[in-house]
Amino acid sequence: MKTLISGKRRTNGFTLIELLVVIAVIAILIALLVPAVQKVREAAARTQCINNLKQMGLAVHNFIGATKYLPPSRLVLSYPSQLGELTNPNADEPDGDESTGVNWAVLLLPYLDQDPLYQLFKLDFSPTGGLPGATYGYGYAYRDQSQQARQGLVNAFFCPSRRGPDTPPVYAVNDNVSPGGALGDYAACIGTTGDDVWNAQYTTQLSNGVFQLGSPFTGGGLGVKPARILDGMSNTLLIGEKHVQLGQFGKGMNDCSIYNGDYGSGVNTYDGNYVCAMRSAGLNYPLAQSLKETRWLFGSYHPGVCHFAFADGTVRPINVLIDLQVLDNLANIMDGNPVDLDALN
Repeated sequence: MKTLISGKRRTNGFTLIELLVVIAVIAILIALLVPAVQKVREAAARTQCINNLKQMGLAVHNFIGATKYLPPSRLVLSYPSQLGELTNPNADEPDGDESTGVNWAVLLLPYLDQDPLYQLFKLDFSPTGGLPGATYGYGYAYRDQSQQARQGLVNAFFCPSRRGPDTPPVYAVNDNVSPGGALGDYAACIGTTGDDVWNAQYTTQLSNGVFQLGSPFTGGGLGVKPARILDGMSNTLLIGEKHVQLGQFGKGMNDCSIYNGDYGSGVNTYDGNYVCAMRSAGLNYPLAQSLKETRWLFGSYHPGVCHFAFADGTVRPINVLIDLQVLDNLANIMDGNPVDLDALN
């Protein structure tokens, strides 16, 4: 006798409800994992950014070891005594007989394992002038350099939290030379005054940052001696992350070429492009607190902090809400004011 068992046989697969439950669980897991992955990526990018600053701080110290000076903010191209005139706040300077050459970023290239790129820059000077092909005859300005030199990309000049050397745009759109030069995410500190130029025509306050103008005819074109940093190397800002407004990569004064130390649009207009790879900090120059900030400031793409290499070679994060007087003291190499480094965070 055969026994018949009635009932429906279950088919393989998911019901609609089960499928929806699985999708919901996956969505929840993704929502939990994505922020964690983003934090891990930012931590890695931040570590690389800090390492870049450490490399630059070490490069500066190697430069000091070779020359006994810090790199200048940029070079003055004129006759031998010109720097003396520019450093006299009572002189009617500039008076049109000077120009500027390459900046600190170019001068650090050999100490960043970039000697082949450094060799592409024309760094000849003449105390009597008349150099062939030079906009201003005493030496070669940024605009006189070859496209190959100006567009040399250096990994250490890019912070991966913001971009990399393979993330377009990596060349400036309008830095007075077309096509523009290579960009970068770091700037040298020129003090609290907003300028690396000293003269009565623009300001009676001498430049007070660790990076200042230098001349190829005074000490080999070198800048500040370490002994002039009266506040101590560990209390002085050296190089930091520069602010770039969101959506404005490669545009305007906040993001022109990292090598550009020229005057600007004309030889006799001392509105120099110190703005490209230099910044001030202090009472009048806070750290950027928003990616939409339009001003010429230090700032980063890290939440709440901006990293700086100090003159002693250490790298520290500084809270973007730091007391501005403390920031002012850090940017000025000789104000004599004590700094509580615990206040940076």
